[in-house]
Formats: sequence, C-alpha cells, structure tokens
Amino acid sequence: MIKQVQANYNPPDLERRVQKFWKDNDAYKKTKELRASGADYYFVDGPPYTTGYIHLGTAWNKTIKDAVVR
Repeated sequence: MIKQVQANYNPPDLERRVQKFWKDNDAYKKTKELRASGADYYFVDGPPYTTGYIHLGTAWNKTIKDAVVR
C-alpha cells in the first residue's frame, strides 16, 4: 500500500533513522550471510556527465537502483 507523503518530510532525518536501523539490526552482515551462496550480481553506474548536469531520466534510473539495493 502506498502511503501519502507527510508534509513534514525531512530527508536527512529519515536517512539517519534508516542508517541507525541498519546498524542496530546488523542488516549489512545479515544480508551478506543470506546472499553468501546466491549468484553474484551488481549494478553498473555510468561515468560523470560531460555536460555537468544529470539528465532527469538518468536521475530516475539512479533512484531505482538505490531503492533496489536498499
């Protein structure tokens, strides 16, 4: 179920809470152990942008990659 975005959304605060949750629950270690016998996979991310500006489509793809990894 998709939740409505809160009016008081604070990205830095959310990031701190997520990182604290990961640390408190040892999420990285547990994920590594769970995936230890699974197939290797990785995301390839492109080089810096020659124009100096990221294209909206590229930003969207980076957001999707980040969400999948998390």
